[in-house]
Amino acid sequence: MVLRQPIGRLAVAISMLWLATHASAAQVPRGLPTPGFQPPATVPNRPFVLPPGLRRPTWTCTRGDGAPCGHAELARSGLYRQVLILPTGYRADERDRFFADAEVLRTTVSAAPSPEVFSAKYRSQLLYVTLWVPGGDLGSSAVLGGRTYLDPTRGERLTFDPQAVSETVAATRHALIPQLSPEAVVLIFDTPTSARGYSTIPSYTGKPFGIVPIAAGEVTNAELAVHELGHGLLSWVDEYVESGLEEFSIKAFDALTPSIAWQGNLATLATQVGDPLATYDLKLSEILADNGADNVASSQFPGTVTPGGSEAYETEGALGLGLDVWHNTGPSIMGRDQSFAFAHTAAQERIAATIFGGRFRSGRANDRLRNAGPLEWRGQFGSDTTVVMFDGDKNHRWHPTVRYDIQVGWF
Repeated sequence: MVLRQPIGRLAVAISMLWLATHASAAQVPRGLPTPGFQPPATVPNRPFVLPPGLRRPTWTCTRGDGAPCGHAELARSGLYRQVLILPTGYRADERDRFFADAEVLRTTVSAAPSPEVFSAKYRSQLLYVTLWVPGGDLGSSAVLGGRTYLDPTRGERLTFDPQAVSETVAATRHALIPQLSPEAVVLIFDTPTSARGYSTIPSYTGKPFGIVPIAAGEVTNAELAVHELGHGLLSWVDEYVESGLEEFSIKAFDALTPSIAWQGNLATLATQVGDPLATYDLKLSEILADNGADNVASSQFPGTVTPGGSEAYETEGALGLGLDVWHNTGPSIMGRDQSFAFAHTAAQERIAATIFGGRFRSGRANDRLRNAGPLEWRGQFGSDTTVVMFDGDKNHRWHPTVRYDIQVGWF
C-alpha cells in the first residue's frame, strides 16, 4: 500500500503495456461517456455519419510560430508534426473560451523560457490543430469521458476515455480533415483548478499518438505543458526518483514476469518448449525501461553491438525508481523539482534532432539487442529451435527496428 501512489505513473505505464501486449483479448472499459460512434473502418458498407456534436465543427490550424496552416501543411508529415487539441467539459456555448484556452496553451509551449526546448526550437514545424467538439460538464456528459476524481494522496486528478479519443480522431480524419495524423492529442479540461492527469506514452500503448490531459487552469504553466508533451508527443518517460523509492530497484518487477510469460507470442512459444521462463531469459524490468522511450535505459551502457556501447547513461534513477534504470546526467524537461530545467539531455537532443531534422535519419544505430535464450542448448529441442532476442528498439517511437538479418551457425 505504501508504494501504490508514489509510483502511480509507472503503474499506469505497466497497465498500458499490458493492454498493448494483450490487444487481442483486452477491452477498454466503457463506463465513461463516449461520442457514441465507431471508427469508419468498422462500418465499411454504410455511409458514415458524424455524431451531432461534429456535424458543423470548427477547427483551426496554427504553427507553433503563429503562422496559419491548413491541409497542405498537414499533408507534409515528414516535415511537420501535428498536435491535436480537443475540449472536454466545455458546453456548447463555451466554444470561444475553449479556443482562447487552446491558443494560450500553444503560445505557452512555443515561447518556453529557453529557446532550446523542443517546442520552442522547432516551433515552426509543430502544427497545432484545434477542433471544437461541444458537450456537457465534466463528470456528466462531457465529450471524451472527461471527469475529475479525488486521489487520497495526490488530490484532484483528471481522467478520460482513451477509446473515445481514438474514435474522434478517426472520425475527424474520415469526414473533415483527411490529412489529420496527430503525434499527440491534448485534452483541455474545463476546470480552473490545478488538477493533473497521466499522459499516455505511445511506445507503451502501441498507439500512433499519446494523449495529454491538462486543466484549463494550467494552460499557462510552461513547466507542466512541456513535460507532459514530452510524454505524449515525444514518448519520453520521467527522469526523476519519487521520495521514498531511492532504494527501490526496477528489477523488483521481474517477479511479475510470469504473469506475462503466457501471453501473446509467448503463449505460442510455451506450447513448444513448456515453461518459457525456464528456457528463456525474460525480464519485465527490461521491457519497462527499454520499451522505445530511449531517454532512459536499463543499463548504463545499453548498446550491445558497438563495443563499449554507443552511448552512456550516467545517472541512476528514473521512472520514479532509484535503482537499475539510467538516464543522462543533468536536469531536463523530464525531471521534477530540482531535476527539472527548460533543457534537454544529450539523448533527448539526439531524439529531437531525429524527429525534426528534416531528413529523417536516426541519430544512432538500433544496437540495443541481446540474446534471450535458450539458456541452454539441449537435444530435446529436436531439429527446430526457437531463438529469442530482446530488442530495446522494437517499439521505438521514431526509428523502430523493421528488419533483422540473422546468420545462424555452429562455432
